[in-house]
Order: sequence, then C-alpha cells, then structure tokens
Amino acid sequence: MFSRQFVRGEPDWFLLSLERTANKSGRHFEILRTLKSHYPNLYFLRADAISFVAQQVPDTKFDKIFLLYPNPYPKKKQSNLRWHNMSFFSELLRTLKPGGQIEMRTNLDWYSKEFEKALNERFAQLRLITKNVLGNEHSPQTAFEKKYLEQGQSCFQLIYRLQENSN
Repeated sequence: MFSRQFVRGEPDWFLLSLERTANKSGRHFEILRTLKSHYPNLYFLRADAISFVAQQVPDTKFDKIFLLYPNPYPKKKQSNLRWHNMSFFSELLRTLKPGGQIEMRTNLDWYSKEFEKALNERFAQLRLITKNVLGNEHSPQTAFEKKYLEQGQSCFQLIYRLQENSN
C-alpha cells in the first residue's frame, strides 16, 4: 500500500521496498507483477534489510529511509532487537545521503518515545524535524496504519534529517 502510494506521488524518485516476511512479500510480488509497467520507479525485494544493506548498499545511497511499523519487540529482554538499539543502526546511517531523512512510524507511544530518546542521545548527526500524532483525519499509508486508525488508535511519526556535514 505504502510503496504504490509513494511512487504515484513521487514519480521522479526510485523506491526500493524490502520485506522480510514471505506472506507479505508474496502478495506484494503478485501486485507488482500485474502493475509493473505502471511503476517503473519501484523495485521490491524479499530480503532481510540488515543483510541486504550491509552487503549490497554502497555509502550515501538513499535520500530517505522508512521504518514503518517495525516490530517493537516489547519484552525487555528483546530491547536489543529494536532498530534504534541495534549496532546496525549506524550502518543504516552510512547509507543515508547528507540531508537525507529517516522516518519511523508506530502505533505505540512508548516505542516512539524510546526511539526519539535513543536517537537524540546517541546520534548527534540526526536532527528531529517532524513529530506528529496521526489520528482519524490522517489518510493511512500502510495496512498497519489503516488498521490502527480504524481501531481508534493514534499513530506516531518521527522524521529525522542527517546533517549535511556528518560525513
């Protein structure tokens, strides 16, 4: 849902969409096979983002990285699996162009606050530029977002910009 909406609205951008789970990627591949000629700026890959980025992506490649409704790993013993707590997060920043953005969305207030605190404390090269609470008036951009908003939940959006002089 997000991928198609994004490339429709940004025809000059190239979007690489990664999905690790087979059930989500299988449905997405079917949609893309049908609509491929309509979306030449979208490439979908079933892959683990960590392995793919570490092995395949050169430095300063991306203008924007989206972490949309990632698994929050809510148990305390799983906190090292959250994006902002993984050592991989620095590797992810390596692939972001100066001035590029990282956008994270979640339906969990505690998770958005923890993400914000971690980035503010550990990544001086990132600046918070947008902090929104998305409610019913917001047009959902992912299936998760649609489900959460229909259930009356709020969704939280944080957008950070990589400082230009952070090379």
